[in-house]
Amino acid sequence: MVLDAGANIGVTALECLEVGVAKVIAVEALPALYERLAQLGSNRLTPVNKAISSSSGEADFYVSTAHNQGSSLNPEMINIFPAVFGDVLEKVVVGLTTIDDLVDEFGAFDVWKLDIEGAEVEAIRGARRTLEACPPRLIIAELYDDFYDEFYSEMKVSHPFVRRALIPLENYGLRLVPPEKGFPDGFHQTSPMYVFSNTPFE
Repeated sequence: MVLDAGANIGVTALECLEVGVAKVIAVEALPALYERLAQLGSNRLTPVNKAISSSSGEADFYVSTAHNQGSSLNPEMINIFPAVFGDVLEKVVVGLTTIDDLVDEFGAFDVWKLDIEGAEVEAIRGARRTLEACPPRLIIAELYDDFYDEFYSEMKVSHPFVRRALIPLENYGLRLVPPEKGFPDGFHQTSPMYVFSNTPFE
């Protein structure tokens, strides 16, 4: 079972279903994107119209005006990527949930994908009970340099083994390498994705 946090229009969720995942819980806060998810129509995919944070409730959600990616709970992202949010800041109020609450509702997940634009640390703080009782095997997280160290400090007990996922220029494959900030030479400049495991990588 997979938690797809920051599911957007469902590309990752559909890829998971294609390779045989039994169930995907696809969490997307932005109403327009959630509606796209809800139209996918698979009984193995459950869309959830909330944002993941450290507690339940409601919060301002800052909307990307450049494209349908980049919207965030974290106001720091506005300063990091000003072009994404435009000259006039748009925001909506969204409902919040936690990973602990999602596990209570749907059961334990084998894999978490966290692509939630700077809210990853808060998501982990809302998952402490789950990390102790039924941690996932893998956590795949998009982490910009500003947030990596704090995220890893939250993860190093339960998921101490880390690799960065990179795409080589030479063959557009996938390579898992020791964690490194910035953009290493010889690789495409993609979003910085890391894989955290509770067992050593081979």
